[in-house]
Amino acid sequence: MTVLAIFFSVLSASCFYLAASQQRVLAVRWKRGRITGLIMLLPALACWLTAQGSSAGIAGFLAVMMLCWVLLPAATLLPRRASR
Repeated sequence: MTVLAIFFSVLSASCFYLAASQQRVLAVRWKRGRITGLIMLLPALACWLTAQGSSAGIAGFLAVMMLCWVLLPAATLLPRRASR
């Protein structure tokens, strides 16, 4: 259940990131990303609460979301290989 919680959390954080106007992955921001991220947020939190309990579930949920929101923008700053 924890793997499913991590999956939904990463998916939700990715959707929120792709909906941001400053994202660097897509040429244009994903307009429905906020709604999709919010929809994915609910099963993520439910899985965390089921797997870990109330306090640890909320802490784990917030930790994974914050980690994704830091690593996604940082990953876009990595140098890319020149295409041939």
